[in-house]
Amino acid sequence: MPIYTSPGPLPTEFYDDSPYSPEAVLLEEIVSADPEGRALWCRMPTDRGNIPWVAQQRNPRGDHPPHLPGGVLIHLTSMLGLLYSWCLEGIRFSEGWVGYGARIYNAEVRSLARIGPPLDLRIRVIRRRSTNTTLILRMSFEFTQEDRLVYRSEQAGAFRCHPGRD
Repeated sequence: MPIYTSPGPLPTEFYDDSPYSPEAVLLEEIVSADPEGRALWCRMPTDRGNIPWVAQQRNPRGDHPPHLPGGVLIHLTSMLGLLYSWCLEGIRFSEGWVGYGARIYNAEVRSLARIGPPLDLRIRVIRRRSTNTTLILRMSFEFTQEDRLVYRSEQAGAFRCHPGRD
């Protein structure tokens, strides 16, 4: 099983293999990867213009500052799960693997993820089951911005391998 634990920009090989274009991934760098602890820490810039729904926000009364919408936070859990599975589980989409979110057990938005400071995103696998063609992960997510908790959740994802299927 190939393991990728190098800090730095997301590997070009991940983008080449990913079922999503780089614009949809939104993550920028791997801060640390811990295979033994089943954990990955990434960073996402929030000051770029490619974040869905941010440019469409309006603030006519001055009480709705630009922020990452909840739908983007949920999407980031998917991207982080895909990156974790690629880096630390050796999942390769080009080999027939597909991954899907399976269940959100809980999700809590604790504060606004403001536009400007980067977002730190952490994933930790708390339960893992696998066969040769299936991988089920139960994951905890914690997103912080300037040491302030923004979002946390516990979710499950399922990965299945269908070799030879395009």
